[in-house]
Amino acid sequence: RPWAESQGIDWSRLFHFYPKLIQKGKKEKPRLQTAEELCDEVELWMERRHAKGLNKLFIIIDSVTAMLVEDEAVAGNTEANMRSKLGLASFLSRLLRRWVALAQVYSAAILFINQIRVSPIAWGNPETTPGGKALKFYCSIRATVRRIKGGRLLQKGHMIGLKGIIKNLKNKAGEGSLEGYECGFKAYF
Repeated sequence: RPWAESQGIDWSRLFHFYPKLIQKGKKEKPRLQTAEELCDEVELWMERRHAKGLNKLFIIIDSVTAMLVEDEAVAGNTEANMRSKLGLASFLSRLLRRWVALAQVYSAAILFINQIRVSPIAWGNPETTPGGKALKFYCSIRATVRRIKGGRLLQKGHMIGLKGIIKNLKNKAGEGSLEGYECGFKAYF
């Protein structure tokens, strides 16, 4: 939080979205919130902020990989299979159709953080992202952020961040490109 505020981010208008542990009854084991429950929570938050007159919301979904669909939550961690992975792709497609409209109504910018996975294929690019193609289709700006090996930001001999490269993959929001743009990522220690 102190780092975000030092960068000029108004914390009262930022909602960091991540799965939480839920325990419904005393006899039940705690479980992670499902993606549906999390997204309902975000929509309720957006509605409340809009009712208070707070526009220009910024929402961070961290991360798509951590989203747990209903089928996977019921089956448990031992039975994660292709059906649950397809369930996430299907859920994201339904969610993003709804959220594109909500983002316009509530003046919200929504940032999805996703991780790259390596799939065991024999041809083409083995890098893939969880959640299917819904994010690629519905997003306005899509970029990859990669760390430069050995690139450290130093200040008075202390490491304050890392250097990286942002590669612009899709930009429907405006002119300009970040292709190969070298930047520094400050870290709060």
